[in-house]
Amino acid sequence: MTRETIDQKSKIVLIHGMGREISGKKPALLLSTTQIEEIIHTVRIFQIPFAPDYLAGACLWRKQILPVIDICSRYGFDTEETAGDKRYIVVKSAGVIKGEKYLLQGALEIPSRIEPTELPASSSPAKLKSSDIDKKIVKGAFVYRDTLMIIPDLANILGSK
Repeated sequence: MTRETIDQKSKIVLIHGMGREISGKKPALLLSTTQIEEIIHTVRIFQIPFAPDYLAGACLWRKQILPVIDICSRYGFDTEETAGDKRYIVVKSAGVIKGEKYLLQGALEIPSRIEPTELPASSSPAKLKSSDIDKKIVKGAFVYRDTLMIIPDLANILGSK
């Protein structure tokens, strides 16, 4: 397992290479560094029979079994652009399952291009159409230059509610 750390001074991490454009903008996922446990370059994935297409399987991380979610497929961005080198980001989020609060963890299978950065002050909120993306797994979106920065709803992606 190869590991990478992110400088905690960086407030956010942008995940590029998400595929097709939305409203003329290239999409990128925006994660807070507080949501990221670790970035892993290689991981052994165990297939799960009858799982949804976006669930790549499960992996063992620090003696825990975590779901591995193909984030491009989950957002409907599965294109030729997302093929090739992949990384896995172990993320955490507070969630609610059957009325009980839990700390949810999972590994997101992502394209290899990530960028630690700070949120530009000149970004502006974006409106997403239901035809563009599943709004249940989006907390918000911002536009900066030619990039649509999507804030994922990790609790819903990891199976809360």
